[in-house]
Amino acid sequence: IIISIMTDETKTIEGVVERLRFFFSDANLRRDKFMRNELAANDGKVSIESLLRFNSIKQHTEDAAIVVKAAKDAGLADRIKLSEDEKSVSRVVPFDMETMGSGVKFSIRVANIPTEEVDGVAKHKVTRDEVKGHFAKYGP
Repeated sequence: IIISIMTDETKTIEGVVERLRFFFSDANLRRDKFMRNELAANDGKVSIESLLRFNSIKQHTEDAAIVVKAAKDAGLADRIKLSEDEKSVSRVVPFDMETMGSGVKFSIRVANIPTEEVDGVAKHKVTRDEVKGHFAKYGP
């Protein structure tokens, strides 16, 4: 019997890996003008400092070392690479106008996600991962 124990850091890194995979994906970059501008203005790189300002990264960590560890994850090796000084991330295959194509042909809009009040603030009752899981069979 093999028992796998995930530390809090491992879970945090996995969450950041998922976000990096999304942020640097063709599908996201076709729509995300901020990320395209960051890449264009910084020689194809996005700084770790900039990534730490993203709300969905902040939900997992505010520690640059965790983002660096996530960027080194083997599951991202075909998509992104960490700079030698470990201060920025770039795509393995640069995003250009050919990759941009005609943009995203289809997108899914999910509405009326149940909420509950927590400390006077409306919070969703489901997580991004749960919603993503419902649509996973249709593609990334």
